Amino acid sequence: MINPDKVLWNTKKCYRRPVIPSCDHYAGNESFIKKATEKQQKLGPIFDITLDCDDGSVVDQERQQVELFIKIINDSSANKFSRIGVRVHSPDSNFFEHEVESLIKHSGSKLSYITIPKVGTHSEFAKALSWIDELVTKHLDDRKIPIHPIVETLESVEDVFSIAAEPSVECISFGIMDFVSSFDTLIPDSTMKSPDQFTHPSVVSAKKSIVAACAAHQRVASHNVTIKINDEDIVLQDANRARYFGFTRMWSIHPSQIEPIIRAMTPCRELISYASDILIMAYNNHWGPVKDANDELKDRASYRYYWQILKLAQSMNIDMPDGVKVFFDS
Repeated sequence: MINPDKVLWNTKKCYRRPVIPSCDHYAGNESFIKKATEKQQKLGPIFDITLDCDDGSVVDQERQQVELFIKIINDSSANKFSRIGVRVHSPDSNFFEHEVESLIKHSGSKLSYITIPKVGTHSEFAKALSWIDELVTKHLDDRKIPIHPIVETLESVEDVFSIAAEPSVECISFGIMDFVSSFDTLIPDSTMKSPDQFTHPSVVSAKKSIVAACAAHQRVASHNVTIKINDEDIVLQDANRARYFGFTRMWSIHPSQIEPIIRAMTPCRELISYASDILIMAYNNHWGPVKDANDELKDRASYRYYWQILKLAQSMNIDMPDGVKVFFDS
């Protein structure tokens, strides 16, 4: 049995978007972090936890905060799955260098990623990355720490393709609240939430640019927060719309938001079954064009799409139909 990756792409370019959890849960204080780690231990590594040094932190306790985070990251019981990252302050902050160096030096081997907020131009971002690379080389042997920039300024939206092209970037997040604020009241505050966040041209344009840049450079596109904190129906609706836009990951700011986000980002059983049928038909026809049960044409372009669906589902520990399990073993 030939692995579809070897048939559907040439050897120089195979689809390799990083496989990371579809929910990014933010927590800033010790109590919220404890609840988050307990939930992660219960559900498993199906969502990430981002410890927040930036907007979710306590003012005037920044140094104590990063010390607490280092302790949590290094605690094997709290960080059981090594799926905890940190959002540091922005590169122009007085706290940025201290936070990044402390995290890399004291917890770099267990730190899942570093999230960098309020990214400006690509050149500014590249300068910060260069400095981080020096620290990683100094303190870590052969490990590279993934970087998750947050695009939330007009400058970063304009440069998002160059930002996505940086080798250390794994995921790009959209920070809608800062993005809307950057317009200096030119667009309404209603665009920070639904339905306007999915219809206003300026916000939609930014989201489209992020998704396109991530698709071009095989990065994960992460959608902004739902500000309605404890309404699971709204969270699910937002996550479904985000997935429709092309985002495969989304922020959570309350434990009740985690499971609706994961549910929306997970391929449904019907799609998995259909994708499996298509791949089996393709294999039996030596990967040539076929007609599906609806008398619709499917060819290698279609096969690439449905194979990606199956790989995404498999990465989420969803049991595959028997007929396609062999593809993952080849």
